[in-house]
Amino acid sequence: PPDLKALERRLTAAVPGASLDTHRLWQTRLARTASTLRRLSLAILVLIAFSAAGLVIFATRSVLDANRGVIDVLSLVGASDGFIARAVKGRFLRSASIAGLSGMLGGIATFAVLGLIDSPAGNSGLGAASAELLISAPSVAAATYAVFLLVPVCATLLSLATAHLAIMRQLRGT
Repeated sequence: PPDLKALERRLTAAVPGASLDTHRLWQTRLARTASTLRRLSLAILVLIAFSAAGLVIFATRSVLDANRGVIDVLSLVGASDGFIARAVKGRFLRSASIAGLSGMLGGIATFAVLGLIDSPAGNSGLGAASAELLISAPSVAAATYAVFLLVPVCATLLSLATAHLAIMRQLRGT
């Protein structure tokens, strides 16, 4: 890295009254803001995951309560808790897959709309960044779309794991 103190001394010696602005303060504040936003977005992601898990638990209990008679008959004829859980989890697999795909498509649509809104005005700001995210070099685009594809996978896995735990807990309690 350059020796900024020596550069400032040489500059003030060559041009009296001149000063060297390194933008260090601005860069520090910008980096701190970016770090705070990163932490905030992770906290929001965790809250969304907990909310989704809560909704899946509620839905699981509702499905089990609505089908209590069927579950009792299955138990009486010798069906294991695992068999019953697999039947209920199949329903959650479909629902979670659809929800995850919808979320992924919604995210892509959001970036596309943001890119279209700001594109005519110039190549700066959120719109340009959004457009660049979707239409970029193949290496960057591959990573971007891989992250988008993780949304339905993560939503489905979270739903299945939560549903399994809720179902097994509910069935053991009966």
